[in-house]
Order: sequence, then structure tokens, then C-alpha cells
Amino acid sequence: MNLLESAGFSRANPYYVVQQGKIQEMARMTPAQRLELLKEVGGTKVYEERRRDSIKIMDETEGRRLQIEEYVTSIEEKLNELNAERAELEAYQALDKQQRGIEYALLDRELTAARQELAQVEEDRSKLQAETAEARESMQDAQAELAEKESAIAEARAQQTAYTKQKKALSTERQAALQAKAKAEADVAEAQAAQESAEYTCKCAQQELQRLQEEVATTQQQLDAAKQQLQQRTAAEKDIANQLEDAKAQLQVCTTGDKGLSLMTSALRMQPPGMSHCTEPFVCLACSCWAE
Repeated sequence: MNLLESAGFSRANPYYVVQQGKIQEMARMTPAQRLELLKEVGGTKVYEERRRDSIKIMDETEGRRLQIEEYVTSIEEKLNELNAERAELEAYQALDKQQRGIEYALLDRELTAARQELAQVEEDRSKLQAETAEARESMQDAQAELAEKESAIAEARAQQTAYTKQKKALSTERQAALQAKAKAEADVAEAQAAQESAEYTCKCAQQELQRLQEEVATTQQQLDAAKQQLQQRTAAEKDIANQLEDAKAQLQVCTTGDKGLSLMTSALRMQPPGMSHCTEPFVCLACSCWAE
């Protein structure tokens, strides 16, 4: 289709058949309309459409170029950052190398000091050996003193004999003290027996207290039951009082004559069987009936 349009064939009228009224319409066209018609017949519209497409592609290409420039700018910024980081890394490596040299110097100094301390320890050991020899001499002197002290011990043994006699006297006093202790232990045993008796009495009192508590609980239950029965009786009394009020109302409504008689007859018929009637001419408050 593009090939045909480039050769001069119109897309709007591919058969070149002039329709009825078209010549008259062309005669009435304005110059601008005739120009458009000539462009369409000559096939210049195809070039304009391609030109617009090309401009659009150029615009898109320009946008992509701007995006690429932005990417390049960002990459250059990252490269600058990486260069700065590389410079920092090189400075760090130089400082680390310097630090290692300082640490090595410090370790060498500490090693020298340790060797000096080791020499000092060897010297101290030599002095200690000399002191050990002196201690041996001192031990010999001590043995001589020990012989002297053995003679002193013999004298002490003589004194020990005197002390043995004194010990016997003290033993007699000790026996008396033991007897006093035995008596005191007997008193303690008696006190313990009294304490056990008191504990037994306390235990019995606790059992009695528990029994009384159970009786109180039982009494409380009975009291609750009695309260419930009292409430039931109170309700029954209220019902009886209501019935009495109804009977009094009926008494006021009733009149003399046949009407009163019929009411009394009805009341007598409603009386439960086996119930005795009152003998006084008034309403019986117990049975709610008219007396005969």
C-alpha cells in the first residue's frame, strides 16, 4: 500500500472513478481544500505521515539520549565515589601497615621486658637457694634447742603428777554436777509430759470447736428452712387478707331482700363441706360466709 501511494495512487479512491457531484464539489472548493485534495492525489500525505512518524521517533530518541546522559552522569558520580573510597582504602591500608609496625615494636619491647623479668627470677631463685642453706643451719640450731626443751618437759611431767591429783578432785565435783544435770533432765521430761497433755487438750478443744461449727451450720440450715416456711405462711396470710377484703366489698354491695338472700345462699353453697357456720348474724371472718 505504501508503494502504491508513493507511486501516486490514492488510498481514498483506489479505482479512480469520479463519483457523481464530485466535479461540482471540486469547483466549489476553497484554495485550502484544493491544496489538500492535490496533496492526497499526488501522494504527499504519505510523506507527511512518515515525517510525523520520523519526528516522533526522533523525539523518543532524544528522550532516550537524555536518559542515557542521566545514566552516564550517575555512573560518573558512582565512579567518583568509588575513587574516593579507593583513596580512603589506600590510606587505611597505609595506616594499618603503620599500626602493625607499631604493634610489632610494642611486642618486641614487651618480649625484652619479659626476658629481663626472667633473668630477675633466676637471680631471685639463686638468692632463695642461699636462704635455704641458712634455714638448714637454723634447723640445726632448733634441734639443739629441742634437746633443751625435752629436759624442760621432764620437769613438766613432774608438775603433771601434781595436776593429776587436782584432776581427781575435779572429777568428784564433776560427778556431783552430773547428778544435778540428771535431776534437771527429769524436770525437763516432766515439763515435756505436761506440754504433751496441754497439746492433747488443745486438740480435743479443736475437735469440739469443729463439732460446734457443724451444729451451727445445721442450725443455720434449719433456720433458713424456717424462714422459707414463714415466708410461705406470710404469703398465705396475705391471700386470706385479700379474700377478706373481697368479702367485705361484697357485703357492702349486697342489699336487703331477695338480692341479699340470694347472695347469702350462694355464699353458703360455696362453703366447703364439713365447715361449721357461725351463729351470729354477721359475716364470719374465718369462713367468709353468712351466718344462718
